[in-house]
Amino acid sequence: MPFLLGALKQRTGRYSGGLLMFGAAFFLAALILLQLGTRWRSSWEEASVGRAGIFSYRDLVRNLAEETTD
Repeated sequence: MPFLLGALKQRTGRYSGGLLMFGAAFFLAALILLQLGTRWRSSWEEASVGRAGIFSYRDLVRNLAEETTD
């Protein structure tokens, strides 16, 4: 990361472009992992999901919705 930020600063004169790029990459990776967690949860056995600690945001939303209707 320091090398990439330094190279971007040398080209642009500021660090903001590199930080923006890293922030966007982190955000995209988080969205991809959330989507993969949903797919893995539906295709893996429940015991394997529990051992791996797979998080599915759709299950969280579904559980919250069920709690509010009760």
